[in-house]
Amino acid sequence: MLLAHALTVGQARSRLAALADRAVTIEASSGYEGVLLRLDAIHGEDIPAIHTVETHDRDELFALAQGAIEDLTGHGLDPLTVELVLDLLHAARGLDEPDEH
Repeated sequence: MLLAHALTVGQARSRLAALADRAVTIEASSGYEGVLLRLDAIHGEDIPAIHTVETHDRDELFALAQGAIEDLTGHGLDPLTVELVLDLLHAARGLDEPDEH
């Protein structure tokens, strides 16, 4: 795995973990963790560490996670695999309640 690929996977993993921590429902938290586990399974043992993220806004975290997952096609991941992971992400989002402003 090249450095750029590792950075992209690390960003996606960190944001998914943050979404799981900040989810309003346990179902959504489990859904985000499921996306994280699927991403890890795709990459095997070559997975970067999870780091703290700079934002607490779930909408922003979702957009950043989605963007990082979409960027994986540029690193050789099959587009269909990426679409399936994105579908899991959107399913988890559907289980979460929106932020109250």
